[in-house]
Amino acid sequence: MIKKKRIGLVLALTRRNASPMFCALSPQAENAEEGGWNEPPGFHLIPLPFADDIRAAPIETGYRASDTLKDAALKWIGKLSVKNGSYPPDSYPNPALAYHNAQLEASAFREEFDPDEFEDLTLPKYAMMTKRAGPLFKEWKQMLAKEEGANVVELPSDGKKRKAEETVDEKNLRQLYKTGELHKLRVDQLKAFCKSNAMPVSGKKADLIDRVGEFLDTH
Repeated sequence: MIKKKRIGLVLALTRRNASPMFCALSPQAENAEEGGWNEPPGFHLIPLPFADDIRAAPIETGYRASDTLKDAALKWIGKLSVKNGSYPPDSYPNPALAYHNAQLEASAFREEFDPDEFEDLTLPKYAMMTKRAGPLFKEWKQMLAKEEGANVVELPSDGKKRKAEETVDEKNLRQLYKTGELHKLRVDQLKAFCKSNAMPVSGKKADLIDRVGEFLDTH
């Protein structure tokens, strides 16, 4: 099949009591190197969609950052990038297993285990990040706040009929907060604002209003 550049069309039953489905059977050649093989030969089973599963997704134009804003972001990204472009996974052990092994080691040597001395190597090193790119972070954040469209949230309409897109401007939202009129906003508008600012969207309308109010108090 590989030499002929062909794939198979099969009717697969992947488990008992499951519905059969049409799949593409794609062959994989053995990839061998010195000292052994890396990838064994075999087949990939790729489920094929039904006709009604294939539909055109709506294409909407989103906001694009300016070149100045992207250049500012590239500065702090470059400061925090992995050296030489390589990531050594062996240098970051599983914290749960490492914690367990540290306890076993202390027990084997009859030593007291102090949880506060355990170091989780997977946690971000915020002090180092701030030292390397702190000023660049602040510069980029200030530019982002001034970027046109950065404080606007697009709200997709619900229901069968597509309505005109609605937006919530943060300036108008702050004005409603100052006048105590956040209750005039709909639940979907409050949820959209919470989601755009990495806040939970669960709870009733009163909970969302309190959450938005706390955010506006501190920002």
